[in-house]
Amino acid sequence: MLRHELDRADALADSPVLAERLHQVNQLAQDYYASCFPQSWAQPYLAERLGVDLAGHPTIQPGHAPAGWTNLANRLRRHGVTDLEMLTAGLVKPASTGRLIDRFRDRLTLPITDQDGHILGFVARANPTIPADQAGPKYLNTPTTPIYSKGDQFYGHPTATSTPVIVEGPLDAIAITLATAGRYTGLAPLGTSLTDQQAALLADQERVVLATDNDTAGNTAANKDHFKLAVHRTDTLRAELPQGSDPAELLITHGPAALTQSLHNATPTIDRIVSYANDDAAVDLALSAIAAAHPSAWQSGLEELSEQTKLPQEQLQARLVPLVEAWNDDPREAAAGAAPQQRGPFQRAATSARPEHGGEVPQSRRTAAPHR
Repeated sequence: MLRHELDRADALADSPVLAERLHQVNQLAQDYYASCFPQSWAQPYLAERLGVDLAGHPTIQPGHAPAGWTNLANRLRRHGVTDLEMLTAGLVKPASTGRLIDRFRDRLTLPITDQDGHILGFVARANPTIPADQAGPKYLNTPTTPIYSKGDQFYGHPTATSTPVIVEGPLDAIAITLATAGRYTGLAPLGTSLTDQQAALLADQERVVLATDNDTAGNTAANKDHFKLAVHRTDTLRAELPQGSDPAELLITHGPAALTQSLHNATPTIDRIVSYANDDAAVDLALSAIAAAHPSAWQSGLEELSEQTKLPQEQLQARLVPLVEAWNDDPREAAAGAAPQQRGPFQRAATSARPEHGGEVPQSRRTAAPHR
């Protein structure tokens, strides 16, 4: 992580455009996008998805990048912005003809800001009425620039007075924050799975709620996020959304109270993982979750897992010890290997250490004193 921070610092130091100027250029782009938002398709689309017209909202600041190749580029040039500045900010890109064209075209735009409100870049949603093969990616982000890297921050900011909630997309993040009047803050990882840098931003949080979509992909993402945050000893809770839904959909179909209640009723992710331990791979996953937890939770975790699986606690304990040792040795590697369908070396070692059903539990394992 230190090497990554140094690389980002070097990129900023080597930038041909100062950070302050890039902030200014992004703000000029935001002013233009905001002016195009009223009467565009993006305004009713966002209102339909979230149940409120957000035109002019001071923090969300929705905008619309109009269709056309060079609308923004032409506008910025009239404000004295050079081609180099636009390229460095990631607002334009070279076309096959060699001329510069707008990166975002016919898209709903949402600015990505730092804690001081400076605009670092944008996330832009494609026009839903345009076929996917013509519109391109559903969400398109600013490329890596001297001031922006999508794995380094969230869409949204954790605060000292609210509980952070990790979701899959920026509209879900907005839905969380709006529905709960700021008691919870939605955070979207901007098109990536949760990164080490993003997890580190939440290291000081007492707990984090995971509100990814209630489908196979969303549940897998939640489990991965749980282990990423476990590296920093951050406890997670899993919000139970209706099957196949996401926070924005729950907000619009059942209202703010229902979405807020689903967050209030969130349960420990580790309990959910244990309750789904219905085959050997799921038992491995549950044991990994127990190993990553505070030592005070190991015994109760083993008891619950034993009750769920009907396997003897002594056998589960023998399987747990090498997993704990893996977390002690390299937590980030352990977290990466714990994710479903990503069995790492430490899990294979745990598998090979298992006694046969009814066999003796190795005494050395029973008396080991892991320190996780």
